[in-house]
Amino acid sequence: MAAVAGGDRGTDRPGEVAENLPGKSGDGDPLRSDITKPIPSSLQDTLDKILGAIEESKTTLQREIGQLSVELGLLRADHQKLSDRV
Repeated sequence: MAAVAGGDRGTDRPGEVAENLPGKSGDGDPLRSDITKPIPSSLQDTLDKILGAIEESKTTLQREIGQLSVELGLLRADHQKLSDRV
């Protein structure tokens, strides 16, 4: 539901408030009732694999950033030596 022509909170008439907005808590709200349902094991397994891959990528990136930082430090030192010669 969208506000139209000055309507308030999902209605098309100014000053009127819709009672059944999506995501609003209350009895019978399908969005709220799904929150308490358990996640199927196949989905949980998939999520665990995705999170594992993300953690592995994070670790790899952190290691590569460390190596690049060392190389940058060496390049700065070389640059300083060359600058001192000029």
